[in-house]
Amino acid sequence: MKNDNRLFWLSASLLGFLAITGLAACCWLQFLNTDYVMHCGKAELIEKCKTLQAKPVDSGRQYIVYFTKSNDRPSEPAFNIMDREVINTLVHKGHKVLKVCQCNPPIALMQVPEGDGIDPVERTAEARDEVEQSGGDAHFAMNLQIFLDTTDNSIWTLQEKYPKLESATSTLTIAVIDGGINVDQFQHEMWINFPEYDMPAGPSRLDGLDNNTPFNRYKDDIYGYDFVEDASIFGVGASIHIHGTKVAGVARNTYKAFIVGHPNPYVQQLMDLKVFNDHGEGTLFDAACAGFYAIDNGADVINASWVYYSSKKDSLFEQVVLRAQSRHIIIVAAAGNDIMNTDCCRSYPSAFADIYPNVLSVAALNSGNTDLASFSNYGCQTVTLAAPGEKVATIDFKGNEAIVEGTSYAAPFISALAGALRAKDRNATAETIVDYIGSQAIPLHAPLITKGKIDEGNLQTIIDGFP
Repeated sequence: MKNDNRLFWLSASLLGFLAITGLAACCWLQFLNTDYVMHCGKAELIEKCKTLQAKPVDSGRQYIVYFTKSNDRPSEPAFNIMDREVINTLVHKGHKVLKVCQCNPPIALMQVPEGDGIDPVERTAEARDEVEQSGGDAHFAMNLQIFLDTTDNSIWTLQEKYPKLESATSTLTIAVIDGGINVDQFQHEMWINFPEYDMPAGPSRLDGLDNNTPFNRYKDDIYGYDFVEDASIFGVGASIHIHGTKVAGVARNTYKAFIVGHPNPYVQQLMDLKVFNDHGEGTLFDAACAGFYAIDNGADVINASWVYYSSKKDSLFEQVVLRAQSRHIIIVAAAGNDIMNTDCCRSYPSAFADIYPNVLSVAALNSGNTDLASFSNYGCQTVTLAAPGEKVATIDFKGNEAIVEGTSYAAPFISALAGALRAKDRNATAETIVDYIGSQAIPLHAPLITKGKIDEGNLQTIIDGFP
C-alpha cells in the first residue's frame, strides 16, 4: 500500500510538472488516455488516415506550376519572359493550360495529354521533371481535391447585383475563403474594392474591366472573387453554398457581441472569396489563388473553414502562408471534424500551425464549452486552440437564425478575435497576436491541444488585456 501511494504521488507530481510545460503534458496524456486517443501506430488510425487523404483532381491529370519571383511591372501580364518559356515548353509537349491565377507571382493550372495509354500520375510526374529541368523560378505541385466538412449543400441564387454599401473610416478585413457569402445579408459588412465599385459605368452593372490602379488583374472583383468560375463574385444568377454564409454569420455575431462599442472602434468587413462549388467541392489551385488574392488586396485575417489531408507537406499553400507571414497576416484554420489526431494524420492548412507563427488551428468545444466536441480533431502539435463549436448561432440565406456545429464555426470565432486585436494595434506582428491569444487560452481538462480554450466567457477580457 505504501509503495502504491508513493507511485500515486510520483505520478501526480509528474503530471503536475508536465501540465506546466504544456505541450509535454498533452503528449503524456495522449499516452495515458488510451480510450480517447488513437496512437499513431494503431492500425485503425492508419486505415482511417488513408481514406481521408486528398485525391488528385481528374485522376492526377491536373498539376500546378507556380513561381515565387514577383513581376516588378504590375501593369504587365503576371508572367515574365522566363515564366512564359516554362509554360510554352509544356504546351509544346501537348500539355494544356486550364486556368491562370492572376496573382503576382502567377500560378498556372495545367493538364497532361490524355489517350496515350500512360498513367496520368506518371505523365504528371514527367511534367514535373519538365518544369524542374527547365530551370529558373518554376515549381510543381499536384492539384488536390478539398472539401467543406458539411452535410448541408443548400444553394442560394443571388437576386440583386449591387446592394448599396457604405464605407467605414476604420476597417478590419477578414477574408472568408469558402463557398461564397450571401451579400444580401451583409450589406453593411462586406469588404469593397472601391476602384471597381465606383467605376465610371456606375454600380448598376459590370463593365468587364480591371479598374484597379495598379492593376490587380481581376475584373469586376467588387466584394471579392469567384475562383471556381473565374468570374465576379456577384451578379444575378450566381450561386453560393450555404456554408460560407454561416461562417460569415459567426464572424459577424462574434464581432457584434463583443467588439461593437469597445474603445478603439472599427468596422469588421468580410472579403468574399469563393473556392467551393454547389456540392462543397473545391481544389487546392483555387484555394491558393484565393489566398494570394486576400494577401495582395489587404486582408488582415484569412479564415479557412475547410481541410484536406496529406501525408506530405503542401508546398503550394505553404507559399500562401509564407507570403501572409511576410505581411503580418493571420491565418485561422479549422482543425476538422473527423475525430482524428492530426499530429499523426495531418490536415491542412491547419497543420501549418505546427510550423509557422502566423497560423492558428482551431478545434471545436462541446455545447458547454468544457471539453472538445465529440467530433473534433485534436493534436498536441498541430491544433492550437478550441473555441465554441456546438450549438453555435449564425444565420441562413434569408437572415434567419441557424444553429450549427463543427470546427468550421469555431474558426471564425477566433478570426473575429484576431481581427479585434489587429485593429487595436496595427503595428503588432502576426506572431505577437497569435502568441498572445495562445497565452490567454484556458487549459482543458484533457489537454489534447497545444494551448487551451477560448470562449464567450474570456473573449472580452482577452481583448481588453491586449497591449
